[in-house]
Amino acid sequence: MSPFMKSSYHFIIVSTIWFCSLSINPGANNVDPQLIDVPLPVFKNSLEKTMEAVQNVASAMSHMHVGEDAKNSTNMIISYCEGLLGETAEVLNWSLSTIHDLKGDVVSHMRTWLNTSHTREITCMEVFKNGIDSKVSESLKHVTRLIDEVIGMIQVQQHDYQNVDQPLLLSGGTNFEDAKFSKTPNVTVSQDGSGNFNRIMDAIAAAPSHSQQRFVIFIKKGIYKEYVKIDPTKTNLVLIGEGMDVTTISGNRCNASGWQTVDSATFGKTSKL
Repeated sequence: MSPFMKSSYHFIIVSTIWFCSLSINPGANNVDPQLIDVPLPVFKNSLEKTMEAVQNVASAMSHMHVGEDAKNSTNMIISYCEGLLGETAEVLNWSLSTIHDLKGDVVSHMRTWLNTSHTREITCMEVFKNGIDSKVSESLKHVTRLIDEVIGMIQVQQHDYQNVDQPLLLSGGTNFEDAKFSKTPNVTVSQDGSGNFNRIMDAIAAAPSHSQQRFVIFIKKGIYKEYVKIDPTKTNLVLIGEGMDVTTISGNRCNASGWQTVDSATFGKTSKL
């Protein structure tokens, strides 16, 4: 990436726990026994075993940093993989929290994000295998196997592949366009002083943690030169701008200036084990 290349996001939506996705069956309220092909206690135990393995690898990584130079290439790789492990832990925690309320859309989210976690851990496994620590690589390989086993317990429903042309739905089956225009935002961000906040991060900080209701932040036109990081506790958060090239979040972090790619995003989410 060129050191002069700037990254920007024009349109951002952050919904419950993760991101918006296609809803499978928003009207379903009953647990479908065909969603998981093993008894729930077995499924729960597999999730817990995987979480324990993730925590063990994270603990090992935390003692591997070389010196105090955070920009050291080895330290940057370790920090990068620690972040990915943190995201995997979040997926597993969320999966465990939904274990007694497994609906079609919940299981679809679970399968999608477990697959994503599987791919990310393979990436780190290869990096550690090629020169950093083969033992950690083997531990990561064990994590990927456990995730793969959990994924294998989740039935692939035929309707997972239907309705792909349906509009994006937020959690609970609400059409995004309806959510966008049906209510007044909770807070407004503007650079001219006409809103509640001048900075996006200040508005996010004001949003309630672990909210069960959507908290809508409307961001007026302007170029916002800040790095937006969403804490995992800020659930049901929706950010709405005035349109592409109208509301822009801009930054200039890049590898050439010492930033790891994973840390260079203008808009992202933080991860904690």
